[in-house]
Amino acid sequence: MSNPPAAKLTRAICCEQCGKDSLAVAKNQFDGWTKTVQWQCAFCGAVIPAATMARLAAAESPPDVTPQERHAKAAAAFLGEEITPPPRLFADETDGRFCKYCRHFLFHPFQCRCQLWKRPADPMRDCPQFEKKS
Repeated sequence: MSNPPAAKLTRAICCEQCGKDSLAVAKNQFDGWTKTVQWQCAFCGAVIPAATMARLAAAESPPDVTPQERHAKAAAAFLGEEITPPPRLFADETDGRFCKYCRHFLFHPFQCRCQLWKRPADPMRDCPQFEKKS
């Protein structure tokens, strides 16, 4: 009997024992030198069958969703909240024209230089001759 992979340590479930929306938590069990994963309900501690976890893994979100997004969705479903998108640092292409993003910027541990102006450069300085790195 194979266990689902333990790369994801929690999954949102509806527990069959207590009937609550909960998280399934992966508990590692060792039988000699072999490691197996046992899934338990976070509320009541009931053991969830491997067949149920395999069914949930098959119906999981598409692969283009990152693990962080999956964890955030599971936590939001568990807490009954909505997920807010992360703030954007730069609103458009005109922002973030720092020397460290310029193609003329040369990073060195002792002194950063601008190859266009042939002088030392501050990585966070704005430049009117900015050219984005490719």
